[in-house]
Amino acid sequence: MSGVKGLRTAMAKMHKEGVSRADIARTLRIPKFTVHDNLHILLNERVWRNAFGKGKKQTKVTHDGRQTKWATFVSYLQSRIHYLFPIILLFAYSLLGGLIFWSIERSHEEVLLMDKSNFIDELKEELLNTVVRVHERLSEYNKAYQNNSYVRKLHYRAYRKFALNELHKSVYWYTLSIFYLTENETHKAKALRPQNAESVWRQHFESNFGRIHALRNYTDQLALRCWEIGVEGAYMGWQRPLYRRKINESMSDYNIAVGLDNVLTPVWTFWNAMFLAVTTYTTIGYGNITAKTRLGKLAAMV
Repeated sequence: MSGVKGLRTAMAKMHKEGVSRADIARTLRIPKFTVHDNLHILLNERVWRNAFGKGKKQTKVTHDGRQTKWATFVSYLQSRIHYLFPIILLFAYSLLGGLIFWSIERSHEEVLLMDKSNFIDELKEELLNTVVRVHERLSEYNKAYQNNSYVRKLHYRAYRKFALNELHKSVYWYTLSIFYLTENETHKAKALRPQNAESVWRQHFESNFGRIHALRNYTDQLALRCWEIGVEGAYMGWQRPLYRRKINESMSDYNIAVGLDNVLTPVWTFWNAMFLAVTTYTTIGYGNITAKTRLGKLAAMV
């Protein structure tokens, strides 16, 4: 490289001094055709740099000599966007399907939940009426045998068996109705499987026969609690609104204890509707949530 550079320097110096090309060729021992035809190439600095340079690619730089990060990021996105487009399209399709199912099924579910709520309120009202009848009978005993506690307790004991039988029937009918009204597969799977079961009964809820024994225990407890409410109310002179509040509190605790507290939980949330759309177009058909209306079923087929 140094020899070529020196040769080029000598040729340039002699050319400036007016030495002819033939003399340059004889002096430096360069073939004649090289001097005559390619002297301009030898004197061209860019040609020499390209010929003997390291061949590195020149990076596009900005005015301050640095390539911007934003340009690099945009270039990367342009080279990868065709990979992301199907994923974006699939997500948008899922959102659209979820919105369609949600808009169709949600209003229908609201009507069903309102009907269920009214029916459950009627069941609670029947149990409340039974407790109020207990109140009325015990109030009669309290008034008739105010000065004779022994006879009053005998009447209490005799009536208690009949009252508990009536209370048990109301509680059993309520439990059966709530279990039947829990239609969604996800919620039905949680029925009689409480998340925070009492330690004494936790193991019982793990098997079918154990659930039967646990359910019997809790229904007995609820019926007994209603009897105690009637006895306390008759002694304290409670009115119907206070009885209703006490009954609702006891039944709410009962629902949580036996895992029947999801009967009025909405199924058709937007994310559940989107899940149905995904399981439909992927042909998975998981089945834990399905369209109930004709229009919803038609949308699932389309």
